Amino acid sequence: MHKDYLNYKERLDFLLNEVITPQMRQENAIYSVMEYGLSTPGKRIRGAMLFAFCDRLGVPREQSEPFAVALEMLHAYSLVHDDMPEMDNDQYRRGQPTCHVKYGSALALLAGDGILNFAMEYLLQHRKSYHAERFLDAMDMLFSASGAKGMLAGQVLDKEGEEKKLTLSELERLHACKTGALLLAPATVAMALAGAYQENYVNYCKHLGLAFQIKDDLLDVEGNCETLGKEIGKDAEDHKSTFVSILGIEQARRYLENEINAALEAAGGDSLLRWIAEYTASRNQ
Repeated sequence: MHKDYLNYKERLDFLLNEVITPQMRQENAIYSVMEYGLSTPGKRIRGAMLFAFCDRLGVPREQSEPFAVALEMLHAYSLVHDDMPEMDNDQYRRGQPTCHVKYGSALALLAGDGILNFAMEYLLQHRKSYHAERFLDAMDMLFSASGAKGMLAGQVLDKEGEEKKLTLSELERLHACKTGALLLAPATVAMALAGAYQENYVNYCKHLGLAFQIKDDLLDVEGNCETLGKEIGKDAEDHKSTFVSILGIEQARRYLENEINAALEAAGGDSLLRWIAEYTASRNQ
């Protein structure tokens, strides 16, 4: 593990474990369900990338931290909803019962909504630390990535694509939104906060996002249930189009390698970004 990644992840885990206070849990039971969704063990790749880009662009840590936490909140809310019976119907997430299994579908639905809303509340609590225009630009980048122009659009395309065979270009478009948007957000948010543009960061995130999804599809076929922390083989069981179902395992592996190489080229000599790309290719969960 890269030491910078471990430091970023440790900080994110700490902050995410602190956002729901004992007083909030006493006020309303929904906060305990939200806390469960937020505290599920995760890689924190998105937040770590946002930290990294902000550090390289000279954004102060007191400005990068709230957005990194909010980005991880948005990812957490999406997983709570993705796991529900109406979506992917997963029973486990990273080795733990999914939110709807533990608390029921109604509270899981409300907890996902709560986490989404709380991400904005959390950012607004820190708004005085920012230049107003850059804060609003960063908010725009973050919530556009998670909304109907980004991740949510991909989720709709995913549901519409069930039970029919998608073309490769249709699948790429789907995952550029569903998976790619929140993996592009670290770059776009950091650039908005810095008031600067780095094309190599954008290219890096786009290639990484596609590689991340290809690897997910391969793990659903080749992964180990115990290591992965969730069921495998569900894509085929649900008749979903994936990079493996369209390309086959060997060609999907080559596609993954090409995207990782493109991400490495965009990363240049940045050791952390290179490590994240290589980790994406080799991960087993």
